[in-house]
Amino acid sequence: MYADRFAPYSATNIHYAKRAQVPGFRADVVRDGVVVAKISIPDNDAAVEHEFTSVAHRFRFEQHLASLAPAFFPEKLADEDTMRACFLLDLVDAEQADTQLQQMCQSHTVFRLKGDVEDHWRELDEPYSPALAKAIRSEYQSGLDMIANEIYGTSSTGVGHA
Repeated sequence: MYADRFAPYSATNIHYAKRAQVPGFRADVVRDGVVVAKISIPDNDAAVEHEFTSVAHRFRFEQHLASLAPAFFPEKLADEDTMRACFLLDLVDAEQADTQLQQMCQSHTVFRLKGDVEDHWRELDEPYSPALAKAIRSEYQSGLDMIANEIYGTSSTGVGHA
């Protein structure tokens, strides 16, 4: 859900170094099922390091960045290097947010109301069921923004239902 806006790119194999005072991470950037770049932030460093697996992959990535609408980034970025770094960092953050939300959906019914803070989700300590979704819709009516379980097709049993 969060990572959808970065299509056709996604991040996989995300590993955080939790021992450092300022933890770093490493991840693969994927397009069409192929790893096109490796990105990392070393421990205790703020610099984004990235290496594309080929010149063609880098060229295609740069074309994609150039095609993004100006509103893609919330603020005007100084240069192409900053834009590239922000895109890659935001991509990893979005993938992590998706993963965390999917994990929440495994054991809870997770939903958001219109007007809630963008990354804020409400949790019911009950597994998702169509009956519970109906009750949520009945209670909140037009104030309901979405039920995350329906987006991910997850329930406490891991069985899809969307």
